[in-house]
Amino acid sequence: MNDDGTCHPLIKSPMPQHAFQYQPTKDADSRQSPVAGSFFHSRNLLCALVLCVLGLTVLIGVASFNTRALQNEVDRIFFNRLPASSQTLNTIQTRLETLSSLLPDYAQPRLLLAKLYLIRAKAGIDANSARPDFLSAARHQLEQVRMQQPTHYPAIGMTVWLESQSGLPLEERLPALRLALHNGALEKTNQWLLGPVVVADWHYLPDDLQALSGPMIKSMLSEQESRHRILDAMYTHQRFLPFTQFSPNRDTSYLLRTLHAIYVSPKSR
Repeated sequence: MNDDGTCHPLIKSPMPQHAFQYQPTKDADSRQSPVAGSFFHSRNLLCALVLCVLGLTVLIGVASFNTRALQNEVDRIFFNRLPASSQTLNTIQTRLETLSSLLPDYAQPRLLLAKLYLIRAKAGIDANSARPDFLSAARHQLEQVRMQQPTHYPAIGMTVWLESQSGLPLEERLPALRLALHNGALEKTNQWLLGPVVVADWHYLPDDLQALSGPMIKSMLSEQESRHRILDAMYTHQRFLPFTQFSPNRDTSYLLRTLHAIYVSPKSR
């Protein structure tokens, strides 16, 4: 600045007062808006949710695979009446109980546990547990399934078979049998449970239940593996003629009459 108040020729204009004041810089975090922070938080939650869903899916997949493998083994023993050691049954039971605890809402492990308990009740190879204990344990598993799914037809069919094995009076067993004949009576493995019970109780069943059983018996007589099982039940209880009315063809009717003539008629003379 000259004495006359003009600026020196090298200085174009007065220096701003704030030129040497400290100006703090803002880092990236301090510049982040609340909206951006909310976005990152939501993204983390979404990632965690996706991982949980994937983990649960893998768990269910592994459990389903193991359950199917065990189902083949249990059904092979249960329906084919194959012998199994107490150690083998203990191992299967432990695996099923683990699966049932991991997936408490999954019906299949409970159904297989019920079958396993019934196997042990029939086998008589467990000296430390009485037959009624296994029947009670099987009933508990079936009740748990039916509480969650009242019309779950495999559980209903097994209930019918269990009640028959338990020696309950027919009057107490009829409601479950009626329900089973209305739900899944044409399903193959369900027929294997219901068919022998119907044959055993045939002469004592009400007319409407006999009629309701007709389509199931006809279906069983039409399929080779199921026919073997229903004929075995007929032979056990020496009853053939009542079921000719449900015969799917003439050959089957002739077979039933022939079996009656061979096994029943000579005893009635």
